[in-house]
Amino acid sequence: MLGNLGSVVGSRGDYEQAEKYLREGLALARQLGHRKRISTLFANLGALEIKRGDYQQAEKYLQEGLALADQMGYRENISLLLTNLGTLARKWKDYAHAKEYFQKGLTIARDMGHRERICTLLANLGTLAREEGDYARAKGYFQEGLVIARQMGHQERIDSLLANLNAL
Repeated sequence: MLGNLGSVVGSRGDYEQAEKYLREGLALARQLGHRKRISTLFANLGALEIKRGDYQQAEKYLQEGLALADQMGYRENISLLLTNLGTLARKWKDYAHAKEYFQKGLTIARDMGHRERICTLLANLGTLAREEGDYARAKGYFQEGLVIARQMGHQERIDSLLANLNAL
């Protein structure tokens, strides 16, 4: 519950309060030995630190969460953490690692049939390809994501992907 509250508060820009809730949730999850929740909270803390611009701390959280998710075989979180690590690598302009993380996360998301994550990763790969100047590849990723977004009826994602396509 505290982790969810931290994520909501963080999405509204109150990063200090979000961190407080996430850290409290992490302490409780550790006390209870709830390893899946710990992994998720590391993902959320990493995402929060990316938003704050503390990329080194973000990487620590994300790598710790990924190691834990790997130990458990918790594929949902492995995909999530790879997505966040790809975002972090992209912020650092480390496009090779960003692509690697996004591709690995996409493979897992496809295997699980996690359409929303697939859409997110296709959009991320499209953005990355655009930043690298590969507009044809970017277009392919955005179009593939658009098909899935339309199947899901996810209007916000549809609008975002159409805007990305129009910007090429």
